[in-house]
Amino acid sequence: MSSRLSRLYKLGTSVSKVVGEQLLSTIDGAKRAKAIADLVKTLGQMKGAAMKLGQMISITQDLFLPPEIVALFTQLQRSAPPMSEEDVRFVFQRSFQKKPEEVFVQFDYKSIASASIGQVHLARLESGEQVAVKIQYPDIAEAIQGDFKNLQLLKNALITFIPNAPKIDEILEELQQNILAECDYLREAENIATFRKNYDGHSDKLVIPKVYDSYTTKHILTMEYLSGCTFEETLNWTQSKKNNLAEMLYAIHADGFFNIGLLHTDPQNGNYLFQENKIVLLDFGSIREFPIEFRTKIFTVFNAIEKSDVQAYQTALLELKVFEDSDSYELFERHLAMMRKILSPFLTPGPAKFSKQNPFELAREFVSTLSLKGRRTPRKEFALYDRANIGIYTKMKAWDAEIDFRQILLDNRARFEAKLKINDSEKEVL
Repeated sequence: MSSRLSRLYKLGTSVSKVVGEQLLSTIDGAKRAKAIADLVKTLGQMKGAAMKLGQMISITQDLFLPPEIVALFTQLQRSAPPMSEEDVRFVFQRSFQKKPEEVFVQFDYKSIASASIGQVHLARLESGEQVAVKIQYPDIAEAIQGDFKNLQLLKNALITFIPNAPKIDEILEELQQNILAECDYLREAENIATFRKNYDGHSDKLVIPKVYDSYTTKHILTMEYLSGCTFEETLNWTQSKKNNLAEMLYAIHADGFFNIGLLHTDPQNGNYLFQENKIVLLDFGSIREFPIEFRTKIFTVFNAIEKSDVQAYQTALLELKVFEDSDSYELFERHLAMMRKILSPFLTPGPAKFSKQNPFELAREFVSTLSLKGRRTPRKEFALYDRANIGIYTKMKAWDAEIDFRQILLDNRARFEAKLKINDSEKEVL
């Protein structure tokens, strides 16, 4: 059986098993749990796009899937089977024509972390510096391309059974391009340099690793080793410390979108470490620059939500391709009301928390009233914009953070609005 067909068969068998056991869940919950565990194991063994899908699911925590299922997907972030020492040597030989111990003074063949595209090892340079070496799985790019072809086949098959499904081609294309780009570690090194330059104003609270270019290739990325607590460990911190982390994280995120126009868009918990007064970012395979035109429309959406301006809200969402021209005014009224509930902390003066109500449930109720067949997808920027926002939201929720979301948002929107006015005045001069 070809590699592509083998991966499709492996994934298809696991998905079918989960679906079957899900239907029988009221009869035997243990069978369902085992089927889900088998799916997670399959995703971990396959790595590539299939495992990345599992990691994306994990950032939603218990918003979309039962907690026990999300817990299994969360394990996937850290427990994927490691590559063999033979494969590690193969990648080094291909990249440097040397063994790992000939490149570094000291190299530990036991990985300290594994992910969808590569795994991380500790090593030491001749200068004595300890470094983190990310090594890409052999032939992972080809496997990912095959995975996306398989996903296209599965999508086409699902349309047969779910004729009411909306179009998702643009979203799949955006995710495919982004995940394939993660396979180029030279590009990731450039991403890190871009982040270090653009986020220099946050250097007091955001730690970004430096890259050792002489020890970096397309398939091997060598960075300074950084330490800190995992996200799970921070859940045991005092509430004031968690609030401090939340305030730093959201301020960085808001400024990153509105004013810098650049976001880290792979917010799975394993890509963060936390120090008491600093946030450490570890992985830069997925970043996204957002054009000022897109940010301006999101700025308009926030203003419309704040003012309950249905007309402005309708205009902005139509321009963003979120809805169709044929959709009723009443639909926009209901959607605006839903968003005001979801975004209530950003509308409430002073420290606030997110509601206990699951926003996915609110969205599901709204979507249930729509006919989705043939609907266009929103602009492709939303694929990674929403992914980043969900990652931030779930961390705030898990920390039970109570901070002044509104003031942070207003401060960043004010700076963005000033920037827009400056640009307009420059156009007038020209």
